[in-house]
Amino acid sequence: MPKQKDLDLTKEDLFQSLIRSLPGLFILFDIEGRIHWWNTRLEQYTGYTREQIKSMSVLDLLDEQNKEIVEKKIKDTFHQGETNLELNIEKSDGSKQVFLLTGVPVVLKGGDFIIATGIDITSKEEARLNNIIDEKNTLLEETHHRIKNNLTTVISLLNMQSDQVKDEHVKNMFNDNVNRVKSMSMIHEMLYEQGDYTKIDFKPYVKKLFRHLASMYQTQDISIESHVDDNLYLDIKQSIPCSLIINELTSNAFKHGCQGQEKCIIKISLTRENGMNKLVVFDNGKGLIDINKKTSLGMSLIKGLTQQLGGEWDVQQENGTSFIIKFQT
Repeated sequence: MPKQKDLDLTKEDLFQSLIRSLPGLFILFDIEGRIHWWNTRLEQYTGYTREQIKSMSVLDLLDEQNKEIVEKKIKDTFHQGETNLELNIEKSDGSKQVFLLTGVPVVLKGGDFIIATGIDITSKEEARLNNIIDEKNTLLEETHHRIKNNLTTVISLLNMQSDQVKDEHVKNMFNDNVNRVKSMSMIHEMLYEQGDYTKIDFKPYVKKLFRHLASMYQTQDISIESHVDDNLYLDIKQSIPCSLIINELTSNAFKHGCQGQEKCIIKISLTRENGMNKLVVFDNGKGLIDINKKTSLGMSLIKGLTQQLGGEWDVQQENGTSFIIKFQT
């Protein structure tokens, strides 16, 4: 077997070869963060040219969220030795990649430096975040499904007890509470069905609630009109109190506003303008509720729920009664 020819490699040749062969980033910078040496992968990953990197600090490669963290880590590395961290490196076009970086302090020509090596873990981080999102969505889906089922059970129990009550006044109280629970149950049902657990489209919700209330109360000729702006979404914190207010006002319009009317008209509108939501429930009768009874359960609920929304309410009586509630998005 022929003898291999001796290689004439200088330390600098070997150093350059090792740096080029690294699968990830290699950056040499001083305690002030100034970059003194790097491999071509830094240019490939970030999109910065060699001339640009010459005048850059290592902090210039980071997004704002990570700059303060790295500044502290640079100082810690000189005192504690090796440092490992995950952070976002910002590319020249503003996009970001996630890197797992290892920093090691070194002394070169009497100066303090850090050698940082890093590998791109963007795809792994995206997969991890997607798994977290999937797990969260599954949990939220199960939560809303269970809440809906539990509320349905409560409704069934109330209906069973209502069937055993002879007193009409007490029976009506049971029915009122059934409708209140039903209005909340519908919110969780729609959140579960639409698969978006952060907000709910109120246009289909109001139509569904109206159909339910009409089936409960419509014993005479009643004209029902509703208008909700397209794409009017409320988050879960606003959806529940708003749904209860709509249920309370509409139920009272059916029960009280329509009394003695040959042709009863009930209108509901929910509109949005300049970040302000405006809910109006109108009937052409003598009034949605007895407004003078300020201690009534209906008024107490409406006032308390309006407070939850951070809104304000008003009543206008002209050719009927309009109950108006305004609240911010």
